[in-house]
Amino acid sequence: MFPWRQELSRERRLFVLQRIRLILISGRCSWAQAIPSIDLHASLVAAERRAYDHARTFDSYVCLIFTFASDEARRRLQHQQRQQQMQEREVREVRSTTSSVSSISGATSNLLISSISGTTSSVSSISGATSNLLISSISGTTSNLSVSSISGATSNLLISSISGTTSNLSVSSISGATSNLLISSISGTTSNLSVSSISGATSNLLISSTSGTTSNLSVSSISGATSNLPISSTSGTTSNLPTSSISGATSNLPMNSTSGTTHILLVYYSHIISSTSRNTSNLVIIYSTSGTTLDLIISSTADNLSTVHFNVSNIIIVV
Repeated sequence: MFPWRQELSRERRLFVLQRIRLILISGRCSWAQAIPSIDLHASLVAAERRAYDHARTFDSYVCLIFTFASDEARRRLQHQQRQQQMQEREVREVRSTTSSVSSISGATSNLLISSISGTTSSVSSISGATSNLLISSISGTTSNLSVSSISGATSNLLISSISGTTSNLSVSSISGATSNLLISSISGTTSNLSVSSISGATSNLLISSTSGTTSNLSVSSISGATSNLPISSTSGTTSNLPTSSISGATSNLPMNSTSGTTHILLVYYSHIISSTSRNTSNLVIIYSTSGTTLDLIISSTADNLSTVHFNVSNIIIVV
């Protein structure tokens, strides 16, 4: 041990640090003014420890504290600048990125695409379990908005609050169990809105509250068990609204509360009544060209339907 260290108590070392700190913050050193007070203190503490280990005399100990503190503070300042530059670059990259999420593999939760203004947005090729996939608050002209090629279990897939002109909005090619698939609150002109090619168990598939001119709204090619598939509260001019090619057990499939002019509302009830070999309950079919409606209830007895080879209950055709 160097002799000068024997006379340098802990209190004396703290006193030296305080005096040096006062000198630095007095304005004599520009680098000391460029860093926060907490970083200056940390720099001085680290510098004092290095100086205590290397100095041969008390004078060199004091000088080394100044030197090491300057180096440490400059290093900290450069680190902060690099972090700030990285954050700014990340912000720029986010601003310049188009609104697309594609080719996601593995478990995905809480995937959000929101507040999109302008044109195209897509979510595609997601494999693995997917939960809480949200596309919302889209304003402006939207074209080719798609959620496609999703494999694995999918829950809480939501497309909502779309305003403006929307074309080619599709949810397609979903395999695996699907629950709570929602398309709702679409206002403005909407064309080619489709949910198609869904395989596996599907529950709570909803298309609702569509206002404005809607054409080619379809739910098709759904295989597997399907429950609670409603298309409801459609107002305005609606054309070519089909629900077709559904195989598997189907329950609570309504199409109701349709106002305005409706053309070619096809649920191909003739196939369902005459040649379906599955259990069907609470199937509501609406075909209305005027304000008057007629409820025709067909029971499941062989007297009324001679070709029925399955259980049919509560089939309602509104003409």
